[in-house]
Amino acid sequence: MVLRRRAPGVVGALAALCLSAAACTPAGPSTPSPTPTPSASPTETQLEKQTRLDFEAAEKAYRTFSAEYDRLANAGGAKEPTQVLKDNGAGPYLAEAATVLRKQYEAKARSAGRLTIPWVKPGSYAVERLTLATCEDGSQIRVYDHGGKLIGAGKVGTLTVEVHRVDQRWKVWDTSDNTAVKSCAS
Repeated sequence: MVLRRRAPGVVGALAALCLSAAACTPAGPSTPSPTPTPSASPTETQLEKQTRLDFEAAEKAYRTFSAEYDRLANAGGAKEPTQVLKDNGAGPYLAEAATVLRKQYEAKARSAGRLTIPWVKPGSYAVERLTLATCEDGSQIRVYDHGGKLIGAGKVGTLTVEVHRVDQRWKVWDTSDNTAVKSCAS
């Protein structure tokens, strides 16, 4: 079963502004222009660095939660969410995962196979929440009842993962825009 749950180019604009300003200067006596010296690429601003680090931490929380969910599903579910799930998920996402894993445990159902996440791309960003666009491939997952009968199979889909900052940590909060696709080839 697949549980599913989303820096602008300031340097380019600044360069264009500088070029247009130079083109508007009044013509005066012609003087040879100095030979340009190569410069290092612009350094990452503090905001760009924080944004990058936040997206990296959010992706890590998402991948860690997904791996732990797979582990528990393959073990036959769980009565309660583990600390790993609680550390990396919250809100509706954690509640839904806990319910599915508890029902699986009570039914003595078991999953086989793993979810793969071929790609994750940054989406929207705010200080306390962000989104990741991703694709999940659950095509290798099979779900069996307590007698070993196949009762379900995983799917492949793209989705938007919403991640919130909770208690100074990024935690998967919810998902939206779930769309079935044939493959995760980008």
